[in-house]
Amino acid sequence: MKRFALLIAVLTVFAIIAIGWTRQRKPPQPPVSQLVEVLSPKLSANDSARFHPLLRESDKNSLNDPKFTKLKAYLLLNSETGEVYSAKSAIEKIPPASLTKLVTAMVALDVSTSSAVLSASNKAAAQEPTVLGVKVGETFTLEELTTAMITTSANDATTIVSEEVLKPYQGDESVFVALMNKKAELLGLGNTHFTNSQGFDDDKQFTNAYDLARIAHYAYRNYPLIRQAAATRYTTLEKTDTHGFYHLPNWNALLGSYPGVDGLKIGYTDTAGHSTIVTAKRKDTQLIAIVIGAESIIDRDLAAATLLNFGFKQDGIKPVIVNEALIKPRLDEWRQLRDKILKELENEKTNTQTSTESAKLTDQE
Repeated sequence: MKRFALLIAVLTVFAIIAIGWTRQRKPPQPPVSQLVEVLSPKLSANDSARFHPLLRESDKNSLNDPKFTKLKAYLLLNSETGEVYSAKSAIEKIPPASLTKLVTAMVALDVSTSSAVLSASNKAAAQEPTVLGVKVGETFTLEELTTAMITTSANDATTIVSEEVLKPYQGDESVFVALMNKKAELLGLGNTHFTNSQGFDDDKQFTNAYDLARIAHYAYRNYPLIRQAAATRYTTLEKTDTHGFYHLPNWNALLGSYPGVDGLKIGYTDTAGHSTIVTAKRKDTQLIAIVIGAESIIDRDLAAATLLNFGFKQDGIKPVIVNEALIKPRLDEWRQLRDKILKELENEKTNTQTSTESAKLTDQE
């Protein structure tokens, strides 16, 4: 009888454990290809995706200027007509760095809504700079995260988006990246491929200046939130019940420095170097300038400004004086903001330590 009772007890414990494990186990995720097929109709690709810059040769009207000798590639074009004014290595394979985030943002806004609420995971909070510095469990709207991705190129914000946006469809980051490649396919980008949403270096993550021009053209014309964030020199995420306060500086130094500049995205990795896509309009001329592989932020932005001068000159628009004085005020802004952020972080650290010590004293009492 005792043996029977013991057997019943063991079986009961086993059943409880099995039931608990079954409840905790996540439902099986559908295959990536299946989810991509289901979600692909949500990806937009309207008539403006047919924009094809008139590039008949990889190099055209190369500019005789020291600013361009060490660049990996550059491209200057009229975003209305598609006329290419100047180009170097425009169809050569390059790492896209954080220019990737334009596609990340487009896909997220295609498959979700700007009001969607997304939560920061351990992985997101552990991302390498540039970051907001999010904390595990904080929640943000997709609109907030998109602004952070585009203005300050935050990798933690980007990771939250790529991990969380597809959860309603049982999709994860791998499905999100697959959708990025599907988006590239729908836009007709024949030389672009992604393996991550942030823009980290990877031999299988690549693009070229020509495809980047088409990405920029489509994002600028079809995503008001991306365009608004790209044109914002500085903004913040105000503290809420679900997340802390965050500064969002825009690292495009030509914003507010070169007349007519209103975007679009900067990027940097060790392999890619300093890169940028700059959009600008003066009078009736609208340009896209792409610079890839500069050695510094100053070199990057002065090269882009020189390209803009060349493009606007084609329509008789007076050039701007291009030297370090052009962007020095923006660089000074960044230094001041950096010092302010460091001071705020130090105060936050001190306040946290004080609260912890107070809690310990209370426990002892």
